[in-house]
Amino acid sequence: MKRFILLLISLYSTLTFADRQEITLVFEVKENPPYYLGNGPEINWEKPRITLSLLKDIEADLTVKFTFERVPWTRALQMVKDGEADGVFHSSYKKEREAFGKYLTSEGSPDPTKQIMSQSYVIYKRKDKTLSWNGDRFSDNTIKIGAVIGYAVIDDLKALGLDVVEVTTQSSGLEMLYRGRIDAWIDIETMSDTRISKSPHIEAMIEKLNKPFMQRPYYLMFSHQFYDAHSALALDIWDAIEAQHSAKASLQLSKNTNSSNYEKVGMTRP
Repeated sequence: MKRFILLLISLYSTLTFADRQEITLVFEVKENPPYYLGNGPEINWEKPRITLSLLKDIEADLTVKFTFERVPWTRALQMVKDGEADGVFHSSYKKEREAFGKYLTSEGSPDPTKQIMSQSYVIYKRKDKTLSWNGDRFSDNTIKIGAVIGYAVIDDLKALGLDVVEVTTQSSGLEMLYRGRIDAWIDIETMSDTRISKSPHIEAMIEKLNKPFMQRPYYLMFSHQFYDAHSALALDIWDAIEAQHSAKASLQLSKNTNSSNYEKVGMTRP
């Protein structure tokens, strides 16, 4: 009897899993704390951090099964374009990416409520060099500035008429700045800050400008192939991302309100 019950449980689990739509998602091999950790193709499931935890929560709520794969960023975009992957994160919006990827848009722009998060691109320079950014232009427009190949910021830099040096990793770009081979380095703040903190010789030599170059929202972008076949499911996933953020924001607001109420009456929290 016991074996029969175990067989039924196993059969039910198999059928439940089989009913789930499998979705292949790709993301960057370079770590981006606190959204995901580690470099290379391995995924640290002991410490999944924000984005992977969010997507696993959505997986549990919807009839989907996510398969994750880490590849270099340009490869990730190509896999979505070719239909080898169903989606990619974290993808900022670029008009040209609409040719092979799908965002949820409203009046020609992506819906910001569907973003996974927002991040800042910041500028780094050597401490012994003079350079400033006023939000519109650099103090020296003849600088040579480095950025990771395939990142969205490159087009913005070129639009300013800057000489952009594209490299494969944050580590190589920061090393070039340290050695004076480029005049500035621009990158997603969390990604380069992590590498700087692990490199004392670089940390001692370079600094970050106070004003960010830009801040952008980042999304889960689906392939056209996946969206055309499963548009309703794609909408459900985007809605679930928004719902997860709303729930966490409400929880944080509740915590802040409770803390404030205790402080007003001179009480300590229980």
